[in-house]
Amino acid sequence: MSWSLAREFTLRDNIFGFDSLDSAKSMDAAFATAIASNIPWVAVLGNHDQEGTLSREGVMKYIVGMKNTLSKLNPPEVHVIDGFGNYNLEVEGVKGTDMENKSVLNLYFLDSGDYSTLPSIPGYGFGYHAYGKAGWSRRARVVVASLEKTQKNTWGDVISIKTWKCLDDEHLTAIDGQVLWSKSFHGKTSLEY
Repeated sequence: MSWSLAREFTLRDNIFGFDSLDSAKSMDAAFATAIASNIPWVAVLGNHDQEGTLSREGVMKYIVGMKNTLSKLNPPEVHVIDGFGNYNLEVEGVKGTDMENKSVLNLYFLDSGDYSTLPSIPGYGFGYHAYGKAGWSRRARVVVASLEKTQKNTWGDVISIKTWKCLDDEHLTAIDGQVLWSKSFHGKTSLEY
């Protein structure tokens, strides 16, 4: 995956409220790059996603049905959970190794919520969603797994798994870069884009 493709996955809402006259069409456009890449991708809900023509549940159900997505509505064994799109993806070890069928990386995705209607949570809306403290830059943790291409032009072994935080500023500034795993680790701790 190239850095330019990774930059498409920012921390914006899938639907921007009242500008979306057709939520499904808006999501088709928002995820077009991910779908065209023909690689697995995921999404979670933002705080405005219910403001279009679909409910929060409807938005997540639509995302779950899109091509190549690994997104999930919610864990099937949990019947009472707040929000939609709260799930865990486990990355298993390489086939043919001791780590095959064992989780080597857990990725947790959580619905950020929209607005609080609970009296016990003051400030109806502002600061309720999961962005951190008021005044902090919004940010998202990006995880990229780079894969080899085989001679048959299919995806092969994992080359590396890298992560960084992407700030929601005009440059989509990357901070806190880390190499989580590398096939040929050379002691590098920063990311090369």
